Amino acid sequence: MGSFDTLLIDGDYFKPKNLYYFINPNFDSLEPHFHVCIVVNGNDVYFLCCTSKFKSLKRLIIYHGHPYSTLVRLSSHKSNKNDLKKETFVDCNKCHVFTKQELLDIRRDAALRSKGEISEADFQQLSIGVNDSLLIEEYIKEMFPIIE
Repeated sequence: MGSFDTLLIDGDYFKPKNLYYFINPNFDSLEPHFHVCIVVNGNDVYFLCCTSKFKSLKRLIIYHGHPYSTLVRLSSHKSNKNDLKKETFVDCNKCHVFTKQELLDIRRDAALRSKGEISEADFQQLSIGVNDSLLIEEYIKEMFPIIE
């Protein structure tokens, strides 16, 4: 295992608030998406997926009756601390969990790149959205409490 692989598996490459860009194997699309890391718990890394498709995401949240707080707009898209170029939104009703080994495999198969971080204010809004979601499991909410 190379030094980067060791950092990815054993080190602190994955950090809450950081953005990562990769092809999510749980999606039908082969297009990479931005993902925000919300929790690292041992070998498991928890992400929320980002999108620029506000209208589609809003329709989905309304259709399923999710609280509006679970649709978060990232103000960080204008920041020099990340690579977000478009207005970006996050659906806090779906958490994607990967082991570090799965992420290493994703990196080897395609690409997994760190793309900066979101603001503390955006991270606070994500914590509210996750905790307001009726779909996120309680153990995840306990690991990602509302940040004040």
